[in-house]
Amino acid sequence: MSGRDITATWETLRQRGLVADTPPPRSEMIRVPWYVRVISGISGWIAALFLLAVIPIGFGQSFDDGWPWLVVGGLSCLLAWFLDFRGRSGDFAAQFAFALSVAGQIQLLLGLHQLTGWDLRALGWVVVGLELLLFFAIAGPVHRVWTVVAGGLALLYLIGGLEQGNLLLALGLGAFALVWLNEFNMAGQARYLHPLGYGLLLLILILVVTGAVDMGGLRSDFVSEQGLAGELLARPLLGAMAVGAVVVVATAVILGQQAIARHQGVGLALLCLGLLVATTALFAPGIGAAYLVILVGRAHDNRLLLGIGVFGLLGYLGHYYYALELALLYKSAVLVASGVVLLLARLLFRGLGLTAGGQAADVAGDA
Repeated sequence: MSGRDITATWETLRQRGLVADTPPPRSEMIRVPWYVRVISGISGWIAALFLLAVIPIGFGQSFDDGWPWLVVGGLSCLLAWFLDFRGRSGDFAAQFAFALSVAGQIQLLLGLHQLTGWDLRALGWVVVGLELLLFFAIAGPVHRVWTVVAGGLALLYLIGGLEQGNLLLALGLGAFALVWLNEFNMAGQARYLHPLGYGLLLLILILVVTGAVDMGGLRSDFVSEQGLAGELLARPLLGAMAVGAVVVVATAVILGQQAIARHQGVGLALLCLGLLVATTALFAPGIGAAYLVILVGRAHDNRLLLGIGVFGLLGYLGHYYYALELALLYKSAVLVASGVVLLLARLLFRGLGLTAGGQAADVAGDA
């Protein structure tokens, strides 16, 4: 039943004295259970995959050429855009369009490869351009998140693969901070900012948790022929330094947005903590990235950012611990030292009244 039908039915019932006042919002009238929505979304993917699987079977050997793949891929993306343009609501339609778009992108790349013989680097630039186009063409938030992640991973390959993971992490972290720190200044562009922000968040999470970023070696053994500048540009140390710089700058911006003085109290403590995290990021850049996600989530009261930031931090620390080329005795010493540092930080923050216990004690004292 459409919104117009619901309104007309409600008006009829009101005239007969069966209901009163205006109809409630549609979201309150129709509450679909979550498992029904999940099944509808899955059925949309199944329908799209079956549709796309039947086409090559029907055409037979003609799909050995690249043109049919290009045509079918283009039509799939066009159909996904049409469904989104018509404003088809519902989980089935949204997931059906999403699956069509993803399959269409793969078919387009397959057709281009068969026709042109381009290598992965050339196809990577095609992926970046295609995802950028589809980000603005198809308004579905899940689809836009997908385009950001796919384009970011393609960019990772283009700038040197996992050897430059730190540099991509710094670029993604800077873009993430730029988007979320302007969330309230550009509230009218939320339909673009939120998918872009969450897409960058997932890209950062992938880099941090999977170990795509440097795990502490930094491989900064300089070669005299290239010089210091050449080695910094070619090694992960540059990306790690950029991560630390993003953390410090973003911390200062957040303090300014929250109207917190930087030279005393909480502001000074957060700046010192940001500098400490930035220094740590030189050896473990994933810590800096996860810390900034948590800080932005706390500043904007976004529990999703907080949860993903904590998960990314724990995942990175676990991977970092097992990637260290140290004996178990030294690893145990590192854990003990980390625990002592955290306890001292807890005592320091409590003494400055920066913890919940310190704030409660201040309130009790004032009372």
